[in-house]
Formats: sequence, C-alpha cells, structure tokens
Amino acid sequence: MIDGDGALYLFQALNNNNSLKTLEIDSYCLTRRRWDALSPILCDTTSINATIQSNHTLECVKQEGMDHTVCFYLKANKERNKIKVIRKKIFRAHLQGNFDLGPFIGMNTKVLPNLLGLIEAGYNAMDAESGRSRASVFYRIIRNFPELCGSPFVR
Repeated sequence: MIDGDGALYLFQALNNNNSLKTLEIDSYCLTRRRWDALSPILCDTTSINATIQSNHTLECVKQEGMDHTVCFYLKANKERNKIKVIRKKIFRAHLQGNFDLGPFIGMNTKVLPNLLGLIEAGYNAMDAESGRSRASVFYRIIRNFPELCGSPFVR
C-alpha cells in the first residue's frame, strides 16, 4: 500500500512517464499538499518549455475530491493529438487572464502573429466551461503592440 509520502515519490517518477495512463490511489493518502505535487508534473508552469516537457500521458487518477486543475490536465491528456494537449496547457498556464506581456515586449513583430495564432488555437481548444474572453486577451496584446494593426500611435 502506498502512503502519502509514497504518492509524492510516485508523482515525481511520473516526470518521465510515457506509458502509464491510469493511476489508482486510496483517498486517505492524498491531501491538498500532495495534489499540489501532481499538478506541476502534469503541467510545469515555470516556463513554456517546461510546460512542453510536462507529462502528457497520464489520463486518469482514480481518486475522489481531485483538484480542479489536476482534473483539467488529466482531461487534456486524453486528447490523442499531443500538440493540442500542449496548446491547451500552454494557454491555460501562460496565456490566460492577466498574463505577463513582458516576455513579448521587444519580440520581433514577425513572430507575434504566431503568438496570436497560438492564442486563437488555445481558445478553440479550451472547454466551453472556461468562460474566458478572447477579446480581452487580444485587446491586451494589440494595446501593447499597436504596430500589429498599422497604428500610427507610438507606445
């Protein structure tokens, strides 16, 4: 029987998992702290590259009372197209709400349409339950990069 600390070690081992799709854990051993340890395995939010390198294989953890974020990542992992899984995770982790535009300031404007395409793909990939406003994301980007619209105004 795996105890709570054993679950933490198991989660850490999932960093390199590319075959295990289902995990069943007794409900008594997973506290909020332990759920918090699984979330970064499924989607490491420290950087976009870390998100890309996250576990996109684990699809199901049979456990009641699972953290909502963990549920989202597990559901995303069920998508067979792993590029779509990565897009969903990047969008959720890096391009929602009041995300930091700092890394994009000074970015070559030829690259920015790719960023907008990623955001568009992310919104299309997101579940309807998210309720996020695509317009607000695009507004923030265009507001910070008026040259994308040929605006004569200087920041």
